[in-house]
Amino acid sequence: VDMAKCYDAVDLSQLERVLGEAGWAPRLAGPLLSMYRAPRRLRVAGALGQAWQPTAGVPAGCPLAVAVLRICDDTICRWDCSAAMSGSAGARSFGSMAET
Repeated sequence: VDMAKCYDAVDLSQLERVLGEAGWAPRLAGPLLSMYRAPRRLRVAGALGQAWQPTAGVPAGCPLAVAVLRICDDTICRWDCSAAMSGSAGARSFGSMAET
């Protein structure tokens, strides 16, 4: 897994699901996800662009980003192991989170 490239690709709905399955309490995951889903703006050469509502991506500079992505990776690895042990198709990878 190339962790350097995955920050922008993490689907926030999938992240919510993964954090729940990893045992994060809603009182902890809720504010984090609210921050990640908050409207964002881009500033270029002093000009401030229109706000947009993100559906994917962990904001750069978030102090919890590395921990959150490691939890996602561990949880998805457990899904993959469970699927492999049961012989079911559809094992998933961290990179596929943005595609589902």
